[in-house]
Amino acid sequence: MKDSSDTSYKKYGHFSDDRKEFIITRPDTPAPWVNYISNGRYNGLISHTGGGFSFYRSPKDSRITRWRYNSLPIDRPGRYVYLRNRETGEYWSPTWQPTATSLENYECRHGLYYTKISSEYKGLKQSVLYFVPTDDLELWKVSLENTTDQSMTLDIFSFVELALGHALVDLINQPNDQHFNDVFFDLNDQILYASKRYWVRHSGASVEQTNEDWDKFVFISASLPIKGWDGSKNKFIGRWRSEENPQAVEEGACTNSEITSGDAVGALQMELTLAPGEQKDFTIIMGVAPKPDYKPVARELVKKYRDMATVVQEYDKLCRDWDDYLQTVQVDTPDEQMNTMLNVWNQYQTSVTFRFSRDASYYHGGLLFGRGYRDSCQDIMGPVMPRPEWVKERILEMSTYQFENGSTFHLYQPLSRGGERTGHSDTPLWLPLAIMVYLKETGDFNFLREETPFYDQGNANLLTHLFKAIEFTLSNLSERGLAKIGPGDWNDTLDYLGRKGRGESVWVSMFLAYILQEVVELCRFLVLDGEMHHYQAAYKWVKESINTHCWDGAWYIRATNDKGEIIGSSKNKEGQIFLNTQSWAVISGVAEGERA
Repeated sequence: MKDSSDTSYKKYGHFSDDRKEFIITRPDTPAPWVNYISNGRYNGLISHTGGGFSFYRSPKDSRITRWRYNSLPIDRPGRYVYLRNRETGEYWSPTWQPTATSLENYECRHGLYYTKISSEYKGLKQSVLYFVPTDDLELWKVSLENTTDQSMTLDIFSFVELALGHALVDLINQPNDQHFNDVFFDLNDQILYASKRYWVRHSGASVEQTNEDWDKFVFISASLPIKGWDGSKNKFIGRWRSEENPQAVEEGACTNSEITSGDAVGALQMELTLAPGEQKDFTIIMGVAPKPDYKPVARELVKKYRDMATVVQEYDKLCRDWDDYLQTVQVDTPDEQMNTMLNVWNQYQTSVTFRFSRDASYYHGGLLFGRGYRDSCQDIMGPVMPRPEWVKERILEMSTYQFENGSTFHLYQPLSRGGERTGHSDTPLWLPLAIMVYLKETGDFNFLREETPFYDQGNANLLTHLFKAIEFTLSNLSERGLAKIGPGDWNDTLDYLGRKGRGESVWVSMFLAYILQEVVELCRFLVLDGEMHHYQAAYKWVKESINTHCWDGAWYIRATNDKGEIIGSSKNKEGQIFLNTQSWAVISGVAEGERA
């Protein structure tokens, strides 16, 4: 019998002894293995070979760097460092990509919101540590050590390809969009600045757009003196070349290009001489600043992070913060892999989904849908114990995407404040669930008094927002007392059952019953007797309706469509039973006796 602990990932890496890092030991993985760097505002995806992209708050509306989807070679471009031996002219990348040079002792450590890639090449030990500090920028801390008995002089190049604003427009309308790029170098500040004079925030396909600039400037600098730079992709890369063999790197000199149109990049050139046995560190700094006062903001931040001691302090703070995050929940089981998952990586994963809500990942490019409303409400369950203040802020945000009638957006854009109302029948109920989870974990019942605006008109406290969501669903029940499914529910593939307004969702009916049970207890605690009796009666009605109309003889059906046909019945040829209506029948208290 095969040992169940012999998992396929071990061919490419393993967990560190403290289980807080996954160590990739060879670069040629089946697909890019991607990590996140973030402070909750400034965000980035970083692969095990330096690929990925950066954005500020929204991966669609405020993309900083470019990343090509379905590109060949895969995982291009990214955050690249090129090292060139001045004496021989040979160049390579310590992250393997994009030069794909055969490296010795390659290793990538994906940790909690940081990634460190290390390798050796011809007597040079090299590593790049990527992370986001408390300020809105990212740091690449580069360490180089000369292990030979000869002095070594290196030309050093850092490179990113810039998107500068709306990522989807950058992807599909690049020939026009690139007319508005600005990249220039300030000799006094030793900072490369980049922005765009045209920013699309319209959510549809239209030639009618607001005439405005992107509201940010990107700034790029280093702790080493900068001897050259390029803002033009064509100048740095050269004709008929790629990131693998840039002309500027091959020739050992940037062209000092600045642009007011064309494909934008941020490339810096530095140099460093290492004596035999000498080790030196330096940092590449890339961040965003608000356009009105970008220069003083950028100058102050660059000055701060040119100090290597500050860089080390910020990294140490990041590690301490996540050690503190993890210590809130720790378990000890006989299964070491279970402990690894529960104590570290599941907690990390839920923090990532909370921050990004599947809006930006290797698979979801962050180009179209924005954040899911239901997803964002569900994602509060991960950090509610270690970081309840995050959850409180998120629920307040989510309440502002509710309409006065209790309905909500199904998808929303946190930066541009737009969204899409699809009519999914379950979506409004996730806000009450999120509020109840927060209240039960924190006991912060004063939270219910906080006021936020509805998206369309008026303001209300959180308790009213909660009631509004429930009342909206109660007002959209069928004649049989079941929730209408409309264009869909939690099972997104059941999206054409009820578009004529007659189909019913048994699962949403059970979800509603669960929420009603919860709010009855809340009203009891708050001594709101009228509301308590109202929701008790509603619960009884919905529960009776489900048990009367939805029991198939051995299990609960899943839904009905506009024609009255049953989905999830023993009489169906396919899809006879759906798990959700069995588990939620118990969760909601709808199923009793043998049915439970």
